[in-house]
Amino acid sequence: MKYLNFLSLAVMCLYSLNNLSAQSDAAIRLENNKFYISYIQDYIEAMKMNTDSAHILQLLDQMDALAQQVSQELDKIVIEDDMLPDTAEQNDNYSSEQENNQGYKWPDYEGKNGGYDNGGNDNGFNVPGLDIFNKRINTSLLFQFGLNGLQNNSQMRSNIPMPELNNGRSWFWEIGLMRKIRLGKEKNSTQFVYGLSYQSNRFRLQNDLRLTESGNNPLFVRENGLRNDPTLVLGYITLPVGFRFNFSEKFRLEAGAYAGYRVRAVQHLSRKTGDETTHEMIYGNWRLNDWMYGISGGVGLGVFNLIAKYNLSNIFRNKSIYEMYPFMLGTSIRLF
Repeated sequence: MKYLNFLSLAVMCLYSLNNLSAQSDAAIRLENNKFYISYIQDYIEAMKMNTDSAHILQLLDQMDALAQQVSQELDKIVIEDDMLPDTAEQNDNYSSEQENNQGYKWPDYEGKNGGYDNGGNDNGFNVPGLDIFNKRINTSLLFQFGLNGLQNNSQMRSNIPMPELNNGRSWFWEIGLMRKIRLGKEKNSTQFVYGLSYQSNRFRLQNDLRLTESGNNPLFVRENGLRNDPTLVLGYITLPVGFRFNFSEKFRLEAGAYAGYRVRAVQHLSRKTGDETTHEMIYGNWRLNDWMYGISGGVGLGVFNLIAKYNLSNIFRNKSIYEMYPFMLGTSIRLF
């Protein structure tokens, strides 16, 4: 960014030197001041897009109002005719150079400073051409992790084994890209968030059960000779959406929902026979539900975020034998 600023000032200096013979000192100073105040307004807009603090946004709005007053006063200044070039050749040269300068297009800063770009403005010096939504939208990298739980609503049957979850060794993680849109005015504390992520749920079964199929139904069966608890891992491509309410710089609440499609299902088994230990990875379908959906919520205090999720969909396709609903409790980190 520093190099771009230096390059911009260098271009402006060369522009001023090339036109020094065609303009008076007063005209040069006026043009420079107009350029500087537009640059200040650009930076104020960029700062607005990179802060969520209502207090800082209020101060930036005051700065923006003062900058607009300065810009209006500069526009009122009129250079006397005798101070401007009076030859047609000089006017032609200035028009030619002005056209060349208008052909310059600033690079796109999308994703580097909160969505700042030239919005189709080829002159590169004004922000008003920006689309209003580009000022309110930015993207962040989301990472969540924590513990898994499993609500078992299955009917207990004497001849059907029920899995017992080891909650301390069952965990989940999720990584994805999230976008947030500030609703209403820029100082509004409510944001709409949406994104695309990958979620992995890991379930540790402490009673040595392995998932199989019996006919068209899933079935847990007991495995002998296992060294560690067998593990079932499910992976989903998810679409989370929700709302974020910022009550202050340090306190916020989130509420939303999510839906996903299962792309991975694998069981990890570890066996020990004598001095030999073997590890198995078994892939299958086991009548698992391909789709999942649920609700989520969270609370943030400073840099700490506590999140909770609950699946409203059963892990399996039908409820004839097993009816199980995962829930998650953990924390989240947003980067960028």
